[in-house]
Amino acid sequence: MNPTQRATPTDGQLRKILEYERRRGFKDEAVAGGLDRLLENYLAGNPSSVTAEAIGGLGEGGYRQLAMHERNSWLEDMLLALEGRPTRTPTRPGARPRRAAQPAPPPNLDAPVTVLKGLKGRAQPLFEKLDVHTVRDMLFLFPRRHIDYSNLRSIGELTPGEHETIRATVWSANERRLGAKKGSEVTVGDDTGMMKVVWFRNTSVARQLRVNSEVLLSGKVGLYKGRPTFQNPEWEIWDEKAELTHAGRLLPVYPLTKNLHNRTVRRFTRLAIDGYLDKLPETLPEPLRMRLNLMGLQEAVNQAHFPDSMENQAKAIHRLALEELLPLQLSVLLRRRLWQESGTADPIHIENSLRSGFLEALPFTLTDAQQKALDQLLADLDRDIPMSRLLQGDVGSGKTVVAACGLVAAVACGRQAVMMAPTEVLADQHFKTLKEIFDAQGDSTIAEATPPYLQQPLRIALLKGSMRAKEKAHVQEQIEAGKVDIVVGTHALIQDSVGFARLGFAIVDEQHRFGVMQRAALRDKSERSVHMLVMTATPIPRSLYLTLYGDLDVSVIDELPPGRKAISTRWWPPEERDSAYAFLRGQVEAGRQAFVICPLVEASKALQAKAAIEEY
Repeated sequence: MNPTQRATPTDGQLRKILEYERRRGFKDEAVAGGLDRLLENYLAGNPSSVTAEAIGGLGEGGYRQLAMHERNSWLEDMLLALEGRPTRTPTRPGARPRRAAQPAPPPNLDAPVTVLKGLKGRAQPLFEKLDVHTVRDMLFLFPRRHIDYSNLRSIGELTPGEHETIRATVWSANERRLGAKKGSEVTVGDDTGMMKVVWFRNTSVARQLRVNSEVLLSGKVGLYKGRPTFQNPEWEIWDEKAELTHAGRLLPVYPLTKNLHNRTVRRFTRLAIDGYLDKLPETLPEPLRMRLNLMGLQEAVNQAHFPDSMENQAKAIHRLALEELLPLQLSVLLRRRLWQESGTADPIHIENSLRSGFLEALPFTLTDAQQKALDQLLADLDRDIPMSRLLQGDVGSGKTVVAACGLVAAVACGRQAVMMAPTEVLADQHFKTLKEIFDAQGDSTIAEATPPYLQQPLRIALLKGSMRAKEKAHVQEQIEAGKVDIVVGTHALIQDSVGFARLGFAIVDEQHRFGVMQRAALRDKSERSVHMLVMTATPIPRSLYLTLYGDLDVSVIDELPPGRKAISTRWWPPEERDSAYAFLRGQVEAGRQAFVICPLVEASKALQAKAAIEEY
């Protein structure tokens, strides 16, 4: 085939492309070169009467010359034709439809956002920057917060550090150099006092606010020379009649982009709600909504934008959060079922004598929380259903020794086990810890132990990317030949060059650092299903891990070994930074260490954040 020719798309491929074009807002960007060229290739290879009639109905100008609502109508007809059903508005091949005869398209949530009256020209690309392409996107562009008109403060009542809203009169508005670049400095006042308000790197505010106009300002109150001030607050020109008519007492504040204002977003959001919200289908059965006291989806969307009260707004957010998380939860539960039904695993049984021998050899006694987690782990391993368990515990809580008992059980049953860590430093640490637990001797890559409670020697290997090629090849040969029982390593473990003789148990540490595909690649190292344990030291609230890790059973080690102190976390607000540094200074003077961690290494013009070099 000539390289400049395109392959003829199948019906299925064309259908997917047309559906993608609809999601993209009928902008003729679904395929390189435009739909007309694709349709020409398709028609040459699929000259069926139904599709030929639909394509011919485009006329000489093709898809490109149609208006947005005409593209929508034609695309629906073409999808019907591909399904073998008659089109809604059949046209004569080659005849260009007269626009005056086209009926107005019915309300459609997937219609381009330009169907909203007035949203064309300069406004459309601004909304596209917010990923708003369809009416549905507009409905689900929710406010970041609401300004409560019923809870206005006077300037004299402002409390530093609190988020407050005031209504004041503009006394002056000027462009000023604020730091490296110009910004806006506005002085406002009311019957109780005056205050300066600044917007850094934004001169447009000074040009838009007129002297003697009334303005709403909302933000965190700061102090400047003993007086209250706002820095980069939300602002609105006060128009009581317009605002209260459209938004009630709670004014939505939306995510914005340059040259797009809140009033514009509110106007088009209201148009979308008034004209299209009733087309949004409910996803939950009414008995379930009644039992759980949940809003209907349409009401939740409306109340999230323009709530009657903050209580209704909270209920709306609760329902919308469920709408977002439910598909995720269903997907992880489905993943759990597919994993458990994908095949049987070899049961890994540990005799009581082996368990007690392992525990007695330890220089310490397990805590009750460790014992409970170990019981759950060994019970899962003893089944032919592949284990999928999360072991959570703070640093120093003893997760590794619990996992090590599972490793011993796997080796005793003739299976290999693997422990994968996200970094070489952590892999080295695990290798060293296991050598100490099993009293293993050897070099930096392979060590051997002869535990008295195990009826065979135990060999542990380390495999990581930075090893010399010859050294790495030797370890891989030992693993594939079944001469290594436990392998500790990094991502190098999931390379194609690494094979296992009889892998039965896999452990992934700090599992949030690995992707789904990486964990799946580790599971695929065995012909039979592998028991999987994932570990994390990241504190995860129960509600969160039930959502994100719904496919995992969870064991929590919430008790530290004797002598270990619990980690204390305290948040210091910016105005108490001096007190925080004084505390650190005292700790250093007492002979202890202190660390100051910054989000950046070097200062950035794009991010307003502390940099380590500058702080040092």
